[in-house]
Amino acid sequence: MKTTAPRTHMMLRSRYRTLLRQLLLIILLSMTSAAAWAGTAPNHAKPSLVVIPFDLFDFSLDQRPVTVNALNRWVHDLPLWIKQDLSKSGDLRIIDEAGLRPDLQKLAGDYAHPTACRSCMIELGEQAHADYVLVGQVHKLSNLITYFQIQVDDVHTGRVAYHIDSRADGADNTAMWHHIAHRIAEEIQQSGSLTASHQSAAEASVP
Repeated sequence: MKTTAPRTHMMLRSRYRTLLRQLLLIILLSMTSAAAWAGTAPNHAKPSLVVIPFDLFDFSLDQRPVTVNALNRWVHDLPLWIKQDLSKSGDLRIIDEAGLRPDLQKLAGDYAHPTACRSCMIELGEQAHADYVLVGQVHKLSNLITYFQIQVDDVHTGRVAYHIDSRADGADNTAMWHHIAHRIAEEIQQSGSLTASHQSAAEASVP
């Protein structure tokens, strides 16, 4: 009876050590698997976009101050409304362009229409640390016909990520211009071009 207790005690200690080694092994394997998954998981961060103020090309014969002032106000507000709608979608991270205003003012002194300098717009996107830069031009051909050219450039590659050519007839009130902004934002969002391109680029960068 004197030898039974020590043997039992030794057997329990042996089993305890075995269980402890197995537990440590499970923890180690779990940590290794988690680290491996983290190293290969694609980056699904939202792509960022900065929207540049639009340029106006006014060829309309109606140059009355009330008409010109209203047109300038709508052209100014159009990119702001587009930004608001794109922000609501949640698919893009919209960057405030306020920090670019000094550079935009400088470009306005060098170019009658700064958005015509595509390389300048991409450089502004780089300064804003954005993935994409959206530029737009409004061409007022007459009192009835207005064309909108919207282009989204990939800041990293310099390529065109998305382009819109749109025409609006009778765009002579705020509600109409607000609708145009919503339509442009909706088209960009529904195309999925920016999020798809960003995801592909992120996955390609994973070794």
